[in-house]
Amino acid sequence: MSRKTVSALIVLAIFQSLAMSTWGGELVVHDAVVVTDGSTRLVNCQNTKGLFVLNRALAPADAYVVNADVRNSSLSDALARILPAGWAVRYSSPNVENEQINLVVQTYWADALKILASDYNFFVIVDGEREEVVIGRL
Repeated sequence: MSRKTVSALIVLAIFQSLAMSTWGGELVVHDAVVVTDGSTRLVNCQNTKGLFVLNRALAPADAYVVNADVRNSSLSDALARILPAGWAVRYSSPNVENEQINLVVQTYWADALKILASDYNFFVIVDGEREEVVIGRL
């Protein structure tokens, strides 16, 4: 088997495992993660730019549009303007909450988090059941 064929089979196997994990309604995965035995792991890819994982479905009431113009603000201030009222934030990297953010968005709040993850190379895990967001540096 050629190297190209082996690579294609590996990608297909990862895609199938991700797709099967979403059918049960337990986990919706975006970008580079591997779900094995109920755990979520970051994939070590040089070209990974941001990571967004939606763990547990969001309620329809959570689908609202954010119009945020955040310039030279800390990440904690930016998240306060993006997240729904009552949601908790956990930072899993040292001093990440103090990083300076410039973000102008008019989209659904979860999509704003995806943009934030991509632009600043963060990982973001959104838990709709606990109404909690975990964010850190990749």
